[in-house]
Amino acid sequence: MDRSQSEFFAAASSAKHRVFISYSSRDKGIADAVCEALESQGIRCWIAPRDIPGGARWNVGVLEAIQVAQAVVLVLTANSNASGMVWRELERAASNDVPIIPFRVEDVQPSKDLQFFLSGHQWLDAFAQPLDQYLGMLLQSVRQLTGRRSRTKGANVSPYLISRGPAAHRDYTGHPQGPWDPAITGTETIENLRLKLTRGGVELEKPLPIKVQGTLYPCALLSSGWWERRVAAKTRQIKWRDGLQEWLFHGFEEWGPSWDFTWDFDNWAHSSKRPYFIAQLGDGDEANSIPVLLPATKAKRLQEVFERTWGGMEAEVSGVLGHRKHFAQYVNPQALELFGGLLDYCLWLDDDNKEHKISPRTKHTDVYSGYLWKCVAPTELLHGRTPCLNDVYFIWEHVNFADRDALAYCLEALNNKEEHVRKRYGELMLVQKSSALVPGTPALAADTIYGLLLGKAGEDI
Repeated sequence: MDRSQSEFFAAASSAKHRVFISYSSRDKGIADAVCEALESQGIRCWIAPRDIPGGARWNVGVLEAIQVAQAVVLVLTANSNASGMVWRELERAASNDVPIIPFRVEDVQPSKDLQFFLSGHQWLDAFAQPLDQYLGMLLQSVRQLTGRRSRTKGANVSPYLISRGPAAHRDYTGHPQGPWDPAITGTETIENLRLKLTRGGVELEKPLPIKVQGTLYPCALLSSGWWERRVAAKTRQIKWRDGLQEWLFHGFEEWGPSWDFTWDFDNWAHSSKRPYFIAQLGDGDEANSIPVLLPATKAKRLQEVFERTWGGMEAEVSGVLGHRKHFAQYVNPQALELFGGLLDYCLWLDDDNKEHKISPRTKHTDVYSGYLWKCVAPTELLHGRTPCLNDVYFIWEHVNFADRDALAYCLEALNNKEEHVRKRYGELMLVQKSSALVPGTPALAADTIYGLLLGKAGEDI
C-alpha cells in the first residue's frame, strides 16, 4: 500500500463518516443534495469524488469507505440500475452486513443485478418534485439505522429481550387519543389490510375506526421478519461461542417470533389484574399479524375462551387502527423504531366504547403457524453474573398452534434440541420462554417484564 492510500485510510477512520452515498455519476446533482441534507444535520457522509484524496486508488478507497460505514444510501435511478460500480458498492455493503437505504428518485424497479442486495430493505420513494420534501424522511431512516448499529462483542440478554418485546409496546398500552371520525369506517381481512398497508402505498391521515377479520392469538410479535424489517439487527457483530449458538440466534432474530409477555397463563390469577393486554390478529401465520391492545375486561373473557379451544380463535375485531406517525409526539421514539411491516400499525380497543368489540366467527382454524422457543443459559458459563447474548441459546421450533398433534410433536422436538445443548454444557438455566405452552418457570419472570413495560424498575436475572 502506497503512502497516499495509507493517508486516505487514516483520514477515512478519523472522519468517522456514518453514511456512504452510492450513486451513478450521471445523478451527481441529486447525490450532492442528499449529502448536503444529511451533513447539515450532523451526519457525516462519504461521497465520491469529494472524499477520495488525489493519488489514491478509486476502487480501493470506495470499498474501504463502505466497510466502515454504518449505512449506505443508494440513489436509485435508471442510471444507477445500469452502473457496474453501484453494483459493486452494494455487493460490498451486503458482504459487510451494512444496511442499505434505497432512495428511489425515479419510478423504476431495481435491475436484476441490484434486486438481490435490496430484498428485505425498506424503500423510500421520492418521485414527485421537489426532492426537498423527502429529505426529512430520509434523515429519519438514516438516524434509526446508524443509531442502532453497533459492533459489540456481547450484550446483556435481559435488555435484549425487553427491547424486542415490551419496549416495542410499552407506550401503546394506554388509552388512545381521540376523538375518532365515525364517518371513516371499513371491514377488512388481515390479508387485504396487509396488502393495502404494506404494498398499496396507503397513508392514514389520522387513526380510524375499522373492523378486521383474522385469527386472534394471545401473543405479541416481537418484531417483523427480515423481509420487511426497517432496521438491521444491532447484534450482528457478536462473537459467538460456536456455530450452533449463532444459527439459533439468527433464526430466532430473523423470523420474528411471538412472545406471551402480558397474558402469563402460568400465573393467571396475578396477571389478570393488569389493565391492558397485547394480542395479535393474524392470517395463518404469526408473521402476518397486527398488534391488538385489549383492556383487562375483554382479555379476561377471552382467557376463558382460549382455555376451551386450541389457544386462539377466529374473530372480527372492531376498534381503532393507527400508524406510528400518529403517536410520534407522545410515544418514546426508541419504541417506535422497533416497529416494521404491519407493526407500523396497531389496533386499539377501549373498555368504555361500545363499538369496540371482539366478535367470534364460526370459521375453523386449520393452520396458525409460529414458533415455540425457550432461551437457556449454561450455568457453568455464568458464575453468578447476568447472562449476555453469547451465553445463551435460543432454542426454537416451528409449529402449527391450531393442531394438538403438531404441538405435541414440536414440544418433544424442542426438548430434544435442549438436550443436545445440555450434553455439551451441562446444567441449563431457563431464562425465558415463548408462552405457557412451553414447560418450566423462567428466571426472568413475566411480572418483571410487565413491570418494565410500565416503566418500573426490573430485576437482573
